[in-house]
Amino acid sequence: MSKDNFLFTAIKDNFLFTAIKKVTKEILVSTNQKNDLPTFDTITFDDFIGYFATNKPTSDSKVMKYLILREEHELGWVYTQLFVDENESPLKTEDGKAYGRKLIVKLPDKEINSLFGDSHSVILE
Repeated sequence: MSKDNFLFTAIKDNFLFTAIKKVTKEILVSTNQKNDLPTFDTITFDDFIGYFATNKPTSDSKVMKYLILREEHELGWVYTQLFVDENESPLKTEDGKAYGRKLIVKLPDKEINSLFGDSHSVILE
């Protein structure tokens, strides 16, 4: 699937990025220890979309958008993928954990770098 099939917005507001990052650090389903995160040599746009397509919360019909955050890491980049509602708030399980994942990518492909540009977050609709 191509990124041309999605409306995407790069978030360049550092305050918003910091706020979202703080919330996701507290509630993300996966581990918060960066050293324990799964590590991939590379990732593509299709890999991101594949995750969203196969892991969409079936019990929650509020999924309106998909959020991808990235931050630099000594091995490359840490990416956080989240399912969010129309207000861009992470969807949560009954026990308060966010639906999503974190992973380390050593070298994202050109399409991913183009998608993010110089921003730290992207919303896909």
